[in-house]
Amino acid sequence: MDAEHHRRRVLQDALAQALASFWDRRAAALEAALPRPGDFVGSATPEEIQARTQRLLEAIAACRVHAELLAGTEAFTDEITSVLREVS
Repeated sequence: MDAEHHRRRVLQDALAQALASFWDRRAAALEAALPRPGDFVGSATPEEIQARTQRLLEAIAACRVHAELLAGTEAFTDEITSVLREVS
């Protein structure tokens, strides 16, 4: 990977993280990772599963709050979307 490609990718990642939609997608991905009844848990204890669930729920809530905060910056979001199109 050349330096210019790397710089573009870093910029794309930084700008994407400034969009509410990025954090909504991240929350959805974490929700998909929540344990479900019938999941194979290996040697994990119920306490370990509960602790993992709690960490995931906290991360999901943080992502949703982040998305809500960014959603209030519509003009800023439009600018970022425009720049993302340019560097893609």
